Amino acid sequence: MSFDYGLSSTEQLYESNIQEQWDWLLYPVNHHYHFGIKGPSSNIFENAIYQNVFPFIKYNSRVLDGGCGWGGPAEMLTKYKKCKVTAVSNSHGQIDHIKKRRQGIRALKKDLNTFAPLRSYDVALFYESLCHVQKSERILKKISRRTKNLLIIDHISVETPYYNPYWMMQFETLDGLCKKVERVGYKIQYAADLNFGKYLVPSSLYWKKRLEGIPYKTGQFAVLEESVNMWLDDPESFLKQNGLGLVYASR
Repeated sequence: MSFDYGLSSTEQLYESNIQEQWDWLLYPVNHHYHFGIKGPSSNIFENAIYQNVFPFIKYNSRVLDGGCGWGGPAEMLTKYKKCKVTAVSNSHGQIDHIKKRRQGIRALKKDLNTFAPLRSYDVALFYESLCHVQKSERILKKISRRTKNLLIIDHISVETPYYNPYWMMQFETLDGLCKKVERVGYKIQYAADLNFGKYLVPSSLYWKKRLEGIPYKTGQFAVLEESVNMWLDDPESFLKQNGLGLVYASR
């Protein structure tokens, strides 16, 4: 990507478009904003939660959802697994959305870079969000003092760690992510490359179609549109460098 979108923080990244635009983009998929995969549900983004989150989180768990987005995964955990979820985001729009439209979720407007949990949890979930944290090992250390288990689904680099300034994301290798988790006191129970290719094209096609209904893209939507076009034009090249990994760990 080649443009300067004038965004200097992850908060601005998600506050750079108005609520009506976000609703247009995400309403048909219950405001899930992460990569999805084909499966039993017509909502490909829900399939990703069924496949990658539900097997690792028990019924009635106390869950900390760090970087919760618009609360799609949190609502599914609350509704289908009867979990007690605390959702954390640095976006006013996302937190307002959860408070107004999601039931039974405790929503906190906090920056993960400085957040320190005061309550204890059975599991902390980072769904495509830890890569946005500037010093992720620091937050994991704070989380480890209050949380028994850790579930991370995140974007990874296939070979060498790198930083993408347009998305404000740090891409670790899967091995590097596992070592980071171990250094803060967790023991890896399961780690896997999720085969990002199965997620990339279906998700990109959905976003591309919805973005066509927004005539002039700014902020996050400009970043997303350029990314989607790149992913669909040459997915093979993108997948040589980027992946999606899962790490589940306990202490």
